Amino acid sequence: MKKWFLILALATVSVAAHAQFVSTVPEGALKRKGGLMQTLDKENKVKLSPEQVAYILSDIDGVDYNEEWQALDKKRKTGVGLIVGGSIAAGTGAVMLLGTTIVHVLVLILGAPITAIADDSGEATEKMEEDLRKQFAPWYIGSGIVTGAGIACAVAGIPTTVSNCKKMNAIVNRYNESHAPEASLPEVTLNFGRTPNGVGFVLNF
Repeated sequence: MKKWFLILALATVSVAAHAQFVSTVPEGALKRKGGLMQTLDKENKVKLSPEQVAYILSDIDGVDYNEEWQALDKKRKTGVGLIVGGSIAAGTGAVMLLGTTIVHVLVLILGAPITAIADDSGEATEKMEEDLRKQFAPWYIGSGIVTGAGIACAVAGIPTTVSNCKKMNAIVNRYNESHAPEASLPEVTLNFGRTPNGVGFVLNF
């Protein structure tokens, strides 16, 4: 008998806790924020917890989008990682390339007059220049490879990030269309006027 009372008590607590959790899910339209969501209210933005996001995704028009959302978010993070990592690598390579060029030029400028004084024929100067080219070649090649690889990674990460973000946004839009009151949805207007780059059509939402 005690066992049944315990089971009943646990079930009651579980239902109450679930009801309390559900009641904390904010009403109205939502938008994606990274791998999570937040409300569209500009004055009082509320960022949803992973548990709240999972609850919302579990039933959008009878479909559970949790697995698809997690897969898309994983790809999104991969794209962001490529952009950030590639940008850092490209920046590092560019600094190395610039530093190598500066040192090479300085050594050439300082060494050429001295060599010219020691040898009027110019052969010593030519040999010095050739030796410097050989010495600095690995640095030029290495920094160039790092810069190129970084740029390639960053460029590859952009479509990956954009594509998966769009798909995640589409899931949020499905939720908004079926759950959010129409009044809470962002108003979209197309106007002609000033833009940051001049004059043209402006999409406001």
